[in-house]
Amino acid sequence: MRVEGALRDVSTGGAALDVEPRPGIGMPVVVGMRRAVVVRHTENGVAVRFALQLRPEAVVADVTF
Repeated sequence: MRVEGALRDVSTGGAALDVEPRPGIGMPVVVGMRRAVVVRHTENGVAVRFALQLRPEAVVADVTF
């Protein structure tokens, strides 16, 4: 299933996304082209942990996936 959402926050290890419907905790997902797993639900979406961390210099305000 393909779902569009909004990137709320990003770090080298993961991201928070505003998205509906919310995939279940433990579900594998793809954020852009980056594989991740849902680690928790948030008020408006999910938090994910990336399978491969981002490089620190890639974590910028206008990051794209």
